[in-house]
Amino acid sequence: MNEIKPLQQESAEKGLFQNEYIQHVRTINSMSKIVPIPPEIANSQNYSSTSKAVGRIIILTHVIRLKAKGQKDAWQCGTGFCVSNDTVVTAAHVFHNPDSKYINIYMFFGYNAHIPSEIDMDDIDNCDGVYELISLGREFHDQFKDPLLVRGVDNSNQQFKWYFDNDLQFLKFKNKPNDHTYLIPKLPDIEGLKDHFVMGYPGLPDMDTFVKRFSLSLKQDELSYIDACFKAYAGFQKKTVCIGTIHPCRSNVQVLSHCCPTFTGTSGGILANSQYNQQFIGIHIGNATETGSIAISVTHPLFAYLYSKYVLIDEDFIIKNHVLLAPYIEFLLKQLQQPQQLEQLQKQMQQQLQQIHNLYEQLQLEQLQQHLDQTTLLNSELGSI
Repeated sequence: MNEIKPLQQESAEKGLFQNEYIQHVRTINSMSKIVPIPPEIANSQNYSSTSKAVGRIIILTHVIRLKAKGQKDAWQCGTGFCVSNDTVVTAAHVFHNPDSKYINIYMFFGYNAHIPSEIDMDDIDNCDGVYELISLGREFHDQFKDPLLVRGVDNSNQQFKWYFDNDLQFLKFKNKPNDHTYLIPKLPDIEGLKDHFVMGYPGLPDMDTFVKRFSLSLKQDELSYIDACFKAYAGFQKKTVCIGTIHPCRSNVQVLSHCCPTFTGTSGGILANSQYNQQFIGIHIGNATETGSIAISVTHPLFAYLYSKYVLIDEDFIIKNHVLLAPYIEFLLKQLQQPQQLEQLQKQMQQQLQQIHNLYEQLQLEQLQQHLDQTTLLNSELGSI
């Protein structure tokens, strides 16, 4: 078996995509609709309704390892999305950086998140549509010690270790938005060539940054490629849909390999199946030349643990969404029966899932009783005719 190779931080979001993939990029407009450019894409309504839960993560950081004289505070950005009325998930590496310490975390849901023309960083607390977030911490870090392993793009047995351990972070709104859209986890279906998509905010601000990041030489063919990218992503920093497919042979229960054409800034965005509305199968964490684009699956033990702890703790949420949640909760209950998972799942989670199971049985009994009551009423009405 080949030795596992570690990926370096600088390799993340360094993959480039061929023009055939760039053609499947769309931006979202101010009405949460797909910008209509040819060729037309299917299931556009699903993209539109799902987009309302996705926002740009904006972090004020304090630099603790000065790389330049006078550099103290800086802004960095990523993507996140709502998994309940008050809970957000993103990629942890978006704001955990060895060179800096985060001070404040914000989220903006607008279609155009351009800095500074749309978001004034000097007055961000008073910007419309901007919400402050609070981290829910990383107490779980020592419990989940297995590295995230990713197959190489050449479909060989070579595996790479993702550079950031436990690359998920849950957050809460400091002041909860009113009736905000949220997304429900869906078990991945990695067979076939179904359209999937990543939604997020590509953050490359200008052409000079683009050229420098990807070490382009500005030859004629590269200039044409750069021009195609800037047109497809509408100049970047906007809510963007990157459409592609899943690689079944390189995906597993923990990591999903896909060919959605993402750039830096989309980390923490959703990976979803375009056939389903307001559901997601994974959290996009980046791409690299060695591995292509990857996402952490909703079936990963860490996501299952955090989602159970911070979202499924709310019985009202479960009751309201029990139809869509049912397959995922059944999956969680099955995981508790596997000995290898029990080492990573606290007793608190086991007890909580048992309570959820009991709640589901109660809901099913209530639905059965409602059905019987309706049948009795119908028979009574028919008998009186």
